[in-house]
Parts: sequence; C-alpha cells; structure tokens
Amino acid sequence: MAAIANESDSMLNSQDLSKGSVKESETAPSTVISTNIPFHQEKLVEIHTNPVDTKQKPSTTTVKERVFNISGWEITTRKGPISNSVELDSLTDQFKNLPYPEMFFGHNFLKLVHDSGVSIMFSSTEGLLGVYHMKDDSSYESDDAKRKESILKVPYASSWATRTAEIQDEIKGSIKPYDWTYTSDYIGSVQSSKSEPNATNEALDIALLKTPEPILFSDELILYEDELHDNGVAVFSVRLRVMESCFLVLARFFLRVDGVLFRINETRVFHKFSTNYAIREVMKRETGYHAVRSHLPKKPNHTLPQRSVVSRFSTTSDKSKHDKMEDLSLLTDVNWVTSVIPNPYFGVQFPDECSGEISGSLGDLGPNDGLSGSEDSYGLDWYERFRMLKGSEFFCEVDMSYIQDRFNLTGLNLEVQHYVLAYELLTNTLDEELDQELELEVERSAQHLYGLIHARFIITSRGLTKMYEKFQANDFGKCPRVLCDGQAVLPVGLYDLPGIKPVKLYCPKCEDIYIPPYKRHASIDGAYFGTSFPHLLLQVYPDILPNKDMQRYVPKIFGFKIHSSAKEQRNQDEIREELQKRHLH
Repeated sequence: MAAIANESDSMLNSQDLSKGSVKESETAPSTVISTNIPFHQEKLVEIHTNPVDTKQKPSTTTVKERVFNISGWEITTRKGPISNSVELDSLTDQFKNLPYPEMFFGHNFLKLVHDSGVSIMFSSTEGLLGVYHMKDDSSYESDDAKRKESILKVPYASSWATRTAEIQDEIKGSIKPYDWTYTSDYIGSVQSSKSEPNATNEALDIALLKTPEPILFSDELILYEDELHDNGVAVFSVRLRVMESCFLVLARFFLRVDGVLFRINETRVFHKFSTNYAIREVMKRETGYHAVRSHLPKKPNHTLPQRSVVSRFSTTSDKSKHDKMEDLSLLTDVNWVTSVIPNPYFGVQFPDECSGEISGSLGDLGPNDGLSGSEDSYGLDWYERFRMLKGSEFFCEVDMSYIQDRFNLTGLNLEVQHYVLAYELLTNTLDEELDQELELEVERSAQHLYGLIHARFIITSRGLTKMYEKFQANDFGKCPRVLCDGQAVLPVGLYDLPGIKPVKLYCPKCEDIYIPPYKRHASIDGAYFGTSFPHLLLQVYPDILPNKDMQRYVPKIFGFKIHSSAKEQRNQDEIREELQKRHLH
C-alpha cells in the first residue's frame, strides 16, 4: 500500500491558506475549525437530457442532492436512479466501445469544494472512464498476446474454448479492447490552480478516526455495478463521513470473479480541519478466490436467522443439510472479504508519486464494518455500518428514541437469537468482548432485529414521512410494466411473519406486485416491510396516488385485433379438456 500526502512537515507553515494553497498529496486544503456552524440542506433536482435520436422523447430524471457546509468546505452528494437509455446514448462518445455495466448511476457524484477554489471530485462517469484499457493504447489493441494475457477468464472458459476450437479464429477477431470486469484505477480528481499534490510517507490519523465523534454528515454512492453475467460482481462505491474534527472519503472498487479471484482498489481522502492539507491514500489488493473462501465458517449455527439484508433468501428447513454448508453469503459482503485479505496482500508497485510505506494495521473505513467492536471500524455506530451494506437502500433510518422504547419491541425477543446482545449492538451499548464466531452471529441477529423493528416503525407517522421521501426520490425503483411509464414503486411483504416470502414491489398505478430486479433486494425478507405499509402510505399521502390508467396491451396479428370468437374457441377447448380429464378420473 502507498499513501500520498504533503511532502514534509516543514512545508505546512510555508503556505498561506488564505491564498488557496495546497499542502498535501493529492487532495485539497482546508481551514482550521473556527466558529463556522455546519449547514445541511436536501433537495430534489430534475435533470433533463435531450435524446441523440430525435424520434425519442427527452428524458427527465429526479435526483436527490444533499449539500453540507463546514469549516470552509461545501460538500455535495447527488444520488439518482440507474441511467436510462436516453442518458446512456448521450454518453456513448465518451466510452468508445465499452459496453455499459448493468447498473450505471450516471448522475451520482461526490464533490468537495473549499473556499480557496480547490475541489475534489468522485463521479460515476470518471469512474467508468478509469476502466483498464479505456485509455488510448495502440500497442494494446495491436498486440494480441498482450490483450489475451490481460483478460481474466471464468473457470469454464478453457472447456468452452476446447468445444469451440474450430471457430476460435473468428472469436479472436471480435474481442474488444476493454476489461469485462470493469476494473477501474480511478482515484478521484483534484483541481487547484495554486499548487500540485506532493508524495509523502505520512499516514492517516487512525487514532483520531477511532475516536467516537458525532457523525455530522454521511452518505454512500454507487457509481456502477455489474454482476458479470452471474459470474461474480463488480461494484464501485464512494462513502463519505464528516465528523466535528475531520472528514474521510473511501472510494472502493470491489471485484469478485467466482472461482478465480477477489480484487480491491481503494482510495481514501482524509482531512483534519485543524490542518491546511489533506492526505490521499491509494491501496490495491488482489488474491485468489479460494484463498478467501478458506476463511469461511465451516458450520454456521442453524438457529441463526436465515434471512438478512446481506443473505440470499432461503426457505430450506433441512437443518442437517444447512450444518454442512459453508456460509457463502459472506463472499458477497465486501467488508468481510476486505477483512480477511492481508493488508497489503502482496507487494503492489505504485507510481513514484505514490511511494511511501504505511503500516499494514491501518485497516480502512470498515474492513469489518459489519462487525461490532471492530478495531478498524473508526467509531462508526451500528446503523452507519448497516446502511453501507448492499441491499440496505430499501430501509429508512429508525429513530433511536423509537428503538430505545421497549414497548415498541414487545414480542421481538421471541423472534431473534441473541436478543440482548443484538439489542445492545443496535443501540451502540455493547461493551462485551465477543469472539469472531459469536460476533458474526450477533451481527446477523442485529440485522434481523432491525428489520423487524423497521416494519413497525414505517407505519408510524415519523416512519411514513421518511419512506415518503425515499419514494419521492425513486429509491425503490420503477414499475417494470411498460404501460405504467416508469411509475415509482413501494416495497411490500406478502406476509407479516418472517421467513416466508421475500419482499416484493407494489405499483400503485397498475396495483400489481413484482420481484425486485436486483438480487441484493430480492433476498430481503418481506416481513421487514409488512403487508400494510404501501397502502397506508398512499392513504396518508394521497398526492402521490397516480391517475389510474385503463390502457391495456391489445394483441394484434398483422395490425388486426384478434376477434373475440377466437378467445371463445380457446375457452371451449379448455372446458372440453377439463371435462375429458374428469371423465378419465
């Protein structure tokens, strides 16, 4: 691993902050904390995109923008839905021959701007442009051996190549110069007219980051994600946390190719408000798939809640079979995978400007974010770790006052294993040291407990307000039915008891339910939302009720509607077949 910061301590005093100088490695300056009062605002912004094809309609997308001001910095985050076809077409020229990942959030970005004019930027477009081999490289395109060596292959690639040996020459000619794993070397962009970043050996102030401080502002953005044709996952995310004394940004590209490898590229930007420089730290790690899998618990406790926001939904009741299975869901947990890969895993060569060894005990913004009491969790409370998990986007934040009122938790002690420990973890009062196996169990129980509390909270006045805001921001997605024209949907459970059915999406326009399109949501227990929530929300907020559209798809053959007599004939055939079956019985 390598870090980037200011070149030497003596340089800190040689710059005049008021002139906007940069005394750091690859980030921006800041000012000493004064009497500045943090300011936070949220708003919905409409973004209009004109289509490349004039026959298409212009696109209008609503995104959520949050702005936070502290100590001379204006921090802006923008989160929107997955880019639609019109928006993707408008970016085609930038991405050359690179196919888009399955989920590209083209509107998402994090921007930090200082009063001096220095800015730090992490955006989805720049992140995707950082995919290996996207840059002009004529030698790469012309050197077939180099191209073949650089492309990762799935485990069954060799057997497939053997069976199709006679057409391999044709296939070679169709290989495009891009990395299908979407591995990005993007480390953010910095703009400053005053100074350039300098290399350094200075490390992040870990002691400060571990100090329990109130989190004034935090957010997480997904830049893009792809499931690699069901061969793994590639996801680029950016996290931000602002405390009273500092801020920390973690940009992480995570790759899992099943049966092949894990790869993690991370960039951290750390700034302490009492200094006039910031530190950018770059780290790359990679190891074999089976090396990580060897760390999985061999026999997880079958009494644990089997459904959580990070686990695949399963209704199996065969406990003996469950005891023999590895807990493969951990391989989908970025934080757990990061925690078991040595830091750094092997000696990665960095550019000269990134030179500088840093102790391997640094950790990150949560290699064990999913665990309580983690030495590397940097003082994050439980919910902050929870909201960073994949799939947690459907959940709102339950008020701590609601959780601490034991009346609201009546009966949940019978539903959750390790209830007392899970409750203490949830409320950040757990002082007991737990071994790793028990810690994992308690963490899952805490997630299950939170889900059950969430189902009760979202039908209160305060909970409905929070879910209304998420609905307005399209956090739950859109109806897949074409004639609903992108109507926003709401999560709904088919049962109020846990462990029966996963969550579905309810469309208030066609009044039907659908399976969530992404696995991270389709595995969430429907009981965490309950059967009443969407209908109660629509009653409380009638302004979001859409106009009922009676339009229906009409089957046609060569432009002519199918005559009703054809339907009658089919009905008669079905009745005749049913009568024949009865006669045979």
